[in-house]
Amino acid sequence: MKISDKIIHVTIHIKTLDEAGLESTGTGFFFRFSYDDHEKSVPVIVTNKHVIDGAKKGVLRFRIADENGNPRIGDFVDIHVNDFEQRCIRHPDSEVDLAILPVGPFFHHIEAQGKRPFFPGLEKNLIPSEQEEKSLSAIENIIMIGYPTAIWDQKNNIPIVRRGITATSFGVDFEGRREFLIDCACFPGSSGSPIFILDEGVHMYEKDKIGYGTRFHFLGILWGGPQFSSHGDLVAVPVPTSNRIVSISNIPMNLGFCIKSQLLLDFENLF
Repeated sequence: MKISDKIIHVTIHIKTLDEAGLESTGTGFFFRFSYDDHEKSVPVIVTNKHVIDGAKKGVLRFRIADENGNPRIGDFVDIHVNDFEQRCIRHPDSEVDLAILPVGPFFHHIEAQGKRPFFPGLEKNLIPSEQEEKSLSAIENIIMIGYPTAIWDQKNNIPIVRRGITATSFGVDFEGRREFLIDCACFPGSSGSPIFILDEGVHMYEKDKIGYGTRFHFLGILWGGPQFSSHGDLVAVPVPTSNRIVSISNIPMNLGFCIKSQLLLDFENLF
């Protein structure tokens, strides 16, 4: 499979319900932590802490693979998870809006039904190295994959792909935090969306160099963005996970705050 065909299956729709039964949605994606010299690995779902906050129940929609290991479009299994928030592992830094959920038990449940889960997990080697980071331009084309305002192809279990650019240089920590900004439409449900550079064919890199083939980097994870309130105040808030009726409207600026993918590796010591 081409990378562009494969990565549309790397995300998973997350639906949560709080104690009052209020439903929210967010985006997660699959990642694989390897250990013991890559002999073993732990598959997880990555999302934001604010996606799981207060979640008593969760619903995850897993894709099913065919006999050749490719996704069988339209074939999926919904897993209902109790105590959803408690099952997740939060990033040790309270300022980093990341959480992971080990999914091995869910895979076993699916396999017990005679089905094979499709797991195109991202891995550490897709995170830009120090040398690769230096090769990136200040302005790069990016794509974001997720479930904005809970819009997605539910019948075929396919997410929505958005395109934008880096609004700040990936090589510079925005405001001293391990973050960068993107210029891309970010709406409720997009929280937890992975951000990629994907160039297939001819592309530019390292200033004036021309590359051929595929350039693919996993840059980071969307967590929030600046919004204008109806009173004209500019505030930075997490991307909402639900649409609610409120008296004061927040207007997105189509900018997104993204956590650098390198911070995912802080979870490695857990395994």
